[in-house]
Amino acid sequence: MSTAKSFKLTKVDVLLGEKNKVDIRELIAEYHWYESIDSAFVRCDITLLDTINFDEELLGSEIIHLTFESELAKDSRIKTELQIYKIGNVIKRERSKLYTLHCASPEIYENEANRAFGQFGPVSGKTDIVKSMIKSHLNSSKKIHAEAHTNLNVLSPNWRPVDLIAYISDKVSRTKGGSRQSGKGKKQSGFLFWESRNGWNFKSMDMLCEQ
Repeated sequence: MSTAKSFKLTKVDVLLGEKNKVDIRELIAEYHWYESIDSAFVRCDITLLDTINFDEELLGSEIIHLTFESELAKDSRIKTELQIYKIGNVIKRERSKLYTLHCASPEIYENEANRAFGQFGPVSGKTDIVKSMIKSHLNSSKKIHAEAHTNLNVLSPNWRPVDLIAYISDKVSRTKGGSRQSGKGKKQSGFLFWESRNGWNFKSMDMLCEQ
């Protein structure tokens, strides 16, 4: 299911170096914020109409502090920190450039840099694999919204954190059923892992359907 809404940018600061922040709101032509149950990380594509050669200041992996809010509901402000992972769709003109900054959560780099190696589960004393991967391997302090599920013993052969979570997602089952007849058995499996503006989510497909 896809839902598109209109939001207004109130802050877009690119961190160049340790202390130099550059406000690029005047350069932005459009932006698209993506949240999906098919993607483990939040993504955002920011299209710039650059007339000041700002791209020459970018070395890669810069942090962007982003704040936006709904034009209809002022209390729906979203503040987040993203990281540039690619510059694409470059169109050069006589006095300007049009290009897209492809951004994602900084944890996307942690997922590539860190590996989960060894045994996880009740036998090793690491019962909550999802929270362990998020906190110790993705180095994230964001909120975790995880549905109660069974434990599983897993031997990870140097997988990425998200790959390990994906491996157990269709093997663990719910420990609490819903109000519907299909939820009374409490044995359904099939979980999804994704990031939203509210943090990390690990929930069963049955629970999402029951909502």
